[in-house]
Amino acid sequence: MRYRKLFLKLSLIVGLFGLGGLLSFAAQSPQDGNAKDINTLMIERRDVLAKLVDVLKGRHERGLTQVNSVYLAQNELLRAELELAKTRQDRLAALNSQLAIFQSLENEALALGKAGVRGGEAEVSLSATAGRLQAEIQILRELATDK
Repeated sequence: MRYRKLFLKLSLIVGLFGLGGLLSFAAQSPQDGNAKDINTLMIERRDVLAKLVDVLKGRHERGLTQVNSVYLAQNELLRAELELAKTRQDRLAALNSQLAIFQSLENEALALGKAGVRGGEAEVSLSATAGRLQAEIQILRELATDK
């Protein structure tokens, strides 16, 4: 069970690393006649993911699901929000959310280590730290842009 949790966290981290390329995609908007349809679908996807996060949080609070499921859903919601971000403020909000997720993962890995739990927490900690650093880089890059 412990290894599964660590594996899921690593999966989350790998997924979050993919956000760098997504930021450049988010800055582009479709130019063809399908732009409105695409945007409508992107909004619908974001809204569905927000509901999923709420459901999973409730299930986690009742002990019915692992916290990893919540992290993974939050990651997907964050990706959807970045795709829709049209302003610098929106992008920074999404990136700060990403940073908070990595900081949370770092803290969890540290707590596992202090509790004497062995079996992958070093990998989770290092991956979370690398992810946090990447998020900080992306925030600084966004702050350096003129837009």
